[in-house]
Amino acid sequence: MTFLEKVEPYILSDNELLRSFALSNINKSYLGTEKTFFLALEAMDKLPITPMVNKIIPYTSKIPFTETMLQEVLLRLEKDDGNKIWYLSMLDRCDTDLLFKYKDQLSPYINKEALDHYLSLLSMNSEQLFLEAATIMNQLEDEFNNPLFHFGKRVFKELIKHGVYSSENFWDIEAGIKSELENDYFSFNGIYNVFLAGEQKVESLVPTLSTLLDRVEEDFLLQEVETALIKIGNEEVLKEVEKHLQLVDTAYSAVEILANIKLPLAEEILLRQYKITKDKSIKTMIAEALLTQLSTKAIPQIVAFIEEGYNKGLLNLEEPLYACCIINKVDHPMLNQWEQRLIKEKENQEERSKEIHRRLASNTKVGRNDPCTCGSGKKFKKCCG
Repeated sequence: MTFLEKVEPYILSDNELLRSFALSNINKSYLGTEKTFFLALEAMDKLPITPMVNKIIPYTSKIPFTETMLQEVLLRLEKDDGNKIWYLSMLDRCDTDLLFKYKDQLSPYINKEALDHYLSLLSMNSEQLFLEAATIMNQLEDEFNNPLFHFGKRVFKELIKHGVYSSENFWDIEAGIKSELENDYFSFNGIYNVFLAGEQKVESLVPTLSTLLDRVEEDFLLQEVETALIKIGNEEVLKEVEKHLQLVDTAYSAVEILANIKLPLAEEILLRQYKITKDKSIKTMIAEALLTQLSTKAIPQIVAFIEEGYNKGLLNLEEPLYACCIINKVDHPMLNQWEQRLIKEKENQEERSKEIHRRLASNTKVGRNDPCTCGSGKKFKKCCG
């Protein structure tokens, strides 16, 4: 049974701990499918509507957005069930061809100027798309803008459709990355080439990409490198990334990659490295990675580690440990105790979140009939007002 087959049924669990574990780990591993998406919506429909907070939709952000998914989102927008802002957030992931096909239905929900801008890409030839990309990169070098950065990715996806970055032309991506290696910082041209390496799963670039994990001060680059290596997701990636696991500066990225490539070799590497690791913070991260790999072999060792004392300031190991035991049907005697502690912690977190929203509300004009800023789903006058 694959990781997805094991975990996907828990999306519909009434136990928030298990539901969040399933959704988060499927999403981070880029394993979600159309089926995952509809299970997530089914799970969301069982929850109270909280316009300011959504515990489901953010976990679907890495699922390839299909026409069937878009049709469902449009139906829900028409119904206006209270989750409108969350449905709208999905439209940015929609392929440009689909935006064109459904432009009439989308026009009430997407700014006309923005929609026209997206659709203008379809009338451009490869040379014009390259010019558009160059303009975007120049603007980003002057001042970073997240929507513009993501629009740049849309431009490069169009170039992929034009066949510019087919397997015969992977050398172009490789050249774009290697030309940056001697520079102090990667330009956005280099960063977009890393993005392309992940989109096209350029396996020949795995050794080069793994060396970029050393560039710990370049946040945008590092995020794209992690994503690219997870998307390529083969055993060579795992072997290359292992080299970075014992270095404090690169351990976080290395663990993130090893945790989210669901291959037997990943568990083998993590178990080996867990055994030899002395640094408590790195050991804590490896322990979590083993649990998100659903490693039953790791459970006794991690239970002992929790009792000895791990880095609690970094993360809570009891949450993935509890989920790993339940999903693997390991009847550990501490299960009920872990569950009660985790439920209490969740309640405390939600109370702290509500307090923050109450404070924000006191400094912001909120209509008495507006949704309460604490995320309860109630009107402000009936909740924190």
